[in-house]
Amino acid sequence: MSKKFSLMSVGSPITDYLARVSDDFLRQNVGGEKNGMRLIDSAQMAELLGKLPDAYVSAIGGSAMNTARALARLGVATCGLGKVGNDETGRHYVKKMANAGVSPAKFKYAGFCPSARCLSLITPDAARTLRTDLGAASKLLPADLAAADFADADHVYIEGYLLWNQPLAERLFTLARDAGCEICLNFGSFEMVRQLRPQLQTWLRDYVDVVFGNLEEAREYFGDRGGNAQEMAQSLMTVCGCAAVTDGANGAVVAEAGEATTHCPAQTPTELVDTTGAGDFWAAGFLYGRIKNYDHARCGQIAAALAREIIAVAGVELPAEKWEALRSEIKN
Repeated sequence: MSKKFSLMSVGSPITDYLARVSDDFLRQNVGGEKNGMRLIDSAQMAELLGKLPDAYVSAIGGSAMNTARALARLGVATCGLGKVGNDETGRHYVKKMANAGVSPAKFKYAGFCPSARCLSLITPDAARTLRTDLGAASKLLPADLAAADFADADHVYIEGYLLWNQPLAERLFTLARDAGCEICLNFGSFEMVRQLRPQLQTWLRDYVDVVFGNLEEAREYFGDRGGNAQEMAQSLMTVCGCAAVTDGANGAVVAEAGEATTHCPAQTPTELVDTTGAGDFWAAGFLYGRIKNYDHARCGQIAAALAREIIAVAGVELPAEKWEALRSEIKN
């Protein structure tokens, strides 16, 4: 008997602020490596927002929640687990998730703490550099989680950003494993992989069934050694069973124990606008196929189609007609 939810997505419910900036702006005002993600506090967020050359656009986001919304739009029974503030931003977020088809029943609430925000700085080459104020999302505690949260889900998808809180990560992995869920992990960022590499190696070995990462993150996992996507996917597969490594326009490679390694070509968008959410949507497409028991080639084809559409728009929302077209494309 199948469970109520095919997939539960666990991550930070974040409202995205999307801003177009120059490479000079990044160098002079942001610091750090382009395409990376760093955590900041509310004062630093206010300072950065005040320096933006143009107005920003807001939309609901968060890596795991983007994946959940995409799966729900494809008709998969999906729920989200994360923590929001008891404020207007948090209430709006939960309402928008429910409207997208994601059950909000497992969301937690954090008193007077403001809800999380992420500033996505988009340069002319469509790359995005992220600065995140986690707010209430960072208040998700091990004690907030119970076995019942995981009992009615077949698959659990966890965003890597949550792993900064190692006691929370241990609790997540343990409860998901004990509930018999397939555990899927997205690396999240190369900075996270770099700083948590020793612990990640243990988690992948002991808990994770499927890992998603881009080539940069995969190389970081192995100590920043060289190697192409196929080599990285095959190396990761020996640790956790199934690995999907994306490499932008070069497509992706999926390797799983007992299966032939599969190259999944990328699909060209009508226009490259913004890469925000590309990895989240790729994961959603792959998981959709995995839930349907499709082979890796078909999973990768669906994943590439979703990524193709999301990088052709600003932010991580597709219009209804695009979802209708995608559903028809996948069916046929």
